[in-house]
Amino acid sequence: ARRGVAGYGEAEDYSVTVTAGVPCAGTPAGGTASASVTYLCAAGTSVLSVASIGSGTGISLQWQSSPAGANTFTDVTGGTGATTTSYTSASLSASTDFRCKVTCSNGGAFSYSTTATVTFGGVPSNDLVCNATPLSLNGAVINANTV
Repeated sequence: ARRGVAGYGEAEDYSVTVTAGVPCAGTPAGGTASASVTYLCAAGTSVLSVASIGSGTGISLQWQSSPAGANTFTDVTGGTGATTTSYTSASLSASTDFRCKVTCSNGGAFSYSTTATVTFGGVPSNDLVCNATPLSLNGAVINANTV
């Protein structure tokens, strides 16, 4: 081994430019709300999402709920922030409407998303996934099914 001999290599210079985000201005787009679960057979939750909202720095979101059809929206706990484009509802035991309030902090203008509804209970039509009404038919039995 040789002592005192320095190795050599390669050095490169890089330049990084950091630019500030563009602040929001005016009334932001409210966007489109959707629910991961739109029908609940028993008490449960749904994940609400909002897409196509306003852009820029200073956008904040606040999820709101209302009894379905009542149009009496109130803010939901834990459904606020600059990046809260999705919100998991508390356990629902009644049909509920959800929307998202989108606010631009540069002037305070706001708009609302479309409404997403989660329907709870009731006797659904036979083509729904739960609580279907059983049908009794008087016919021949084929493969253990009455037709």
